[in-house]
Amino acid sequence: MAYAARVVITHRRLQDVKEVFASLVEQTKKMALEINNTKTKFLIISCKPYNGNEDVKLGTHNFESVKRYTYLGIILTYKNEKRPEIEDKLQMQIEYIMHFFPY
Repeated sequence: MAYAARVVITHRRLQDVKEVFASLVEQTKKMALEINNTKTKFLIISCKPYNGNEDVKLGTHNFESVKRYTYLGIILTYKNEKRPEIEDKLQMQIEYIMHFFPY
């Protein structure tokens, strides 16, 4: 069985995500690939209000919406924030210091 390890889909509108998923489902069937519903998620990145809680259902597939995703070490958020990556690195440094130099 063949498989694709990672496919990252981001868009600004939910309707665009639905269209991409519909195409993805159709094309994977043609190539005898299967989509793993538990591992397939999507992220809407927009300045406009979006609660990030609406999943996409296509036939037997249910794609989960996420508010945050780490890709190649970069944290993407639904609000297109720049700080989460910096905050995570700072938190890791604090935990490292606390582990080796407890008060």
